[in-house]
Amino acid sequence: MRKSKSHTMQRQDAVKYGRVSSKEQEKEGFSIPAQFKLLDQYAKSQGLKVVRELRRHHGVDVAQQVGKKIGNHKGQKDPPE
Repeated sequence: MRKSKSHTMQRQDAVKYGRVSSKEQEKEGFSIPAQFKLLDQYAKSQGLKVVRELRRHHGVDVAQQVGKKIGNHKGQKDPPE
C-alpha cells in the first residue's frame, strides 16, 4: 500500500502598494501606514506572504527616489487604486 504525501498549503507571494495623492487624503485617514495595516490584514486572511512593499507619496515614487526602477515608466498607467 502506498503512503499518501501530505499536502501543505504554500503561501503565495504578494506585493503591497500604498499610495497617497494629497495631504488631504492623509488627513482623512488614508495614510500609507493605514493602507498597509489593512493590506497586511487582508494578506493574512488570504494566506498571502508580503515580500515587498511599494509606496507612492504625493505623486512621487519613493522607490525611484532611492534609485530603484519599478513600473510607472513613460507610457505605463498607474496601478488601479
